[in-house]
Amino acid sequence: MNEPVVISLQQLLQIIPFSKTKIYDLIKNNEFPAPRRIEGTRKSLWRRDEVNNWVLVHAK
Repeated sequence: MNEPVVISLQQLLQIIPFSKTKIYDLIKNNEFPAPRRIEGTRKSLWRRDEVNNWVLVHAK
């Protein structure tokens, strides 16, 4: 089964066990991949491959 190329904030929070505030603090400090915006909307989407790579690097 193919994984989606992009994921929503709700999907991200199921993968990364942090609060929204923690995620956005990490983004602000360039410690987590920034979301992409869909032009003309307020929706933010993360690239699945970037999130997966972050998890691999930070997994203990």
